[in-house]
Amino acid sequence: MFGSGSFAQDNIDVSIKDYGRLRKRKDAAAVIQKAIDDVAEKGGGRVRVPAGNHIISTIFLKSNVMLHLEKGAELLGTPDYEKYKEIQPVYETFFLREDRYPKRVLIVAVDARNAGIEGAGIIDGNGQHPNLKLKRLDAINTIRFIRCTNMRIEGVGGRLTVRNSSHWTIQPINVDTLRIRNVFISNFGGNSPDGLAISDCRNVLIENVEVESDDDAITLKSGTPEIIMENIIIRNCIGRTRVCGFKTGPQTFGTIRNVVISKCHFEGIGKPPGTQYDPQNGIFLNVSNGGTLEKIRIMDCTVKGFPSALSVVISKLTSEYWKSYWPEAEMPSDYGTIRKISFKNIRGDSLGNFGILVEGRESSDIQEISFRDINLSTAGGGKMVEDFPEKPNEYPNIFYLYKQLPAYGLYLRHVDGISLENVNISCKQPDPRPKIIRKYVQNIVL
Repeated sequence: MFGSGSFAQDNIDVSIKDYGRLRKRKDAAAVIQKAIDDVAEKGGGRVRVPAGNHIISTIFLKSNVMLHLEKGAELLGTPDYEKYKEIQPVYETFFLREDRYPKRVLIVAVDARNAGIEGAGIIDGNGQHPNLKLKRLDAINTIRFIRCTNMRIEGVGGRLTVRNSSHWTIQPINVDTLRIRNVFISNFGGNSPDGLAISDCRNVLIENVEVESDDDAITLKSGTPEIIMENIIIRNCIGRTRVCGFKTGPQTFGTIRNVVISKCHFEGIGKPPGTQYDPQNGIFLNVSNGGTLEKIRIMDCTVKGFPSALSVVISKLTSEYWKSYWPEAEMPSDYGTIRKISFKNIRGDSLGNFGILVEGRESSDIQEISFRDINLSTAGGGKMVEDFPEKPNEYPNIFYLYKQLPAYGLYLRHVDGISLENVNISCKQPDPRPKIIRKYVQNIVL
């Protein structure tokens, strides 16, 4: 579990310099690919990339091969857009939909086993180059592992850096047994620039990872009801973002369960001129496509600089947005499910006055949720506002939807089974709103 299997990297240890001349400002992908293919054919091993700047187009990782970036090595995406390969879907998932996500990738593994990327170098997607600043469907993902087993991305001998994607930076899709450790991810200015998007995966360890991004920092996303995402540990991580620090959904077509997030820090960062995003939530748990979110434990974490420290919301994307998701497909009749959620020892500072929203639906209560040892310092200074109607069918950017809650602390609606123990929410400025409002809430323990 968590990438503990053999990677066969001790069998063969080669340098890409042994496979061809590396020329400055020339695409080195063919040389690197030749080394990877040769080592894979011989049973596996390690392919070393020496210090220096190496321009590359698409590279395909192979089973039992570890790509090792030595300290001072940088792989830079070529500005020649036509050199990026289109990766065809290998199974049915929302994240390989050609009408929703870009097909081109810088470094990709498909149906690989016991492989990955390690070292102390840099992978730069070159997403700010004018040739690569493109519309979403034409953009380039930096790293994708698709339908793989026992994969890892790990800093060895220092931190591994992945930065400047024109789309999402790292996206493992349908990986069973994944380890990402000691990695720094930086992604600003691209098209939908998420940091780390774990999709359709199980048996995952994310540890000592620092993410800074325009869009969500760390996310869990389910693209198909055929795969259960489970057994996921995220610990000792930092997420600095202009949207959400940690987020599930809204792509939640299946089940996400057995997730533990601990000793992480999530921070909202300022909005520079030209960016399309605003900070939202430090932690946001959401189901929007009829899926299930259950057995999620979040503990010993800190949040800073968001309008809301955390929120938990069930929604359902309908109307025009659903049509863009699944053209000509019938919308699901039921809302999804969120149950067995616990927050423990969460501290927050420099927070806005939005409050905490816990909102299920009339036909689908949020079930069995607990808050224990919660200490949040908010701006306060809110205004009395009338209760607001539910907006269950809108895209769940709740700060845009509701602007300000009627409570400065917790607003609870459609909840069955909630425990509040030692929950302290303070306001730096006087705030006339009540601390807690309950609507259609049953089985509450204070």
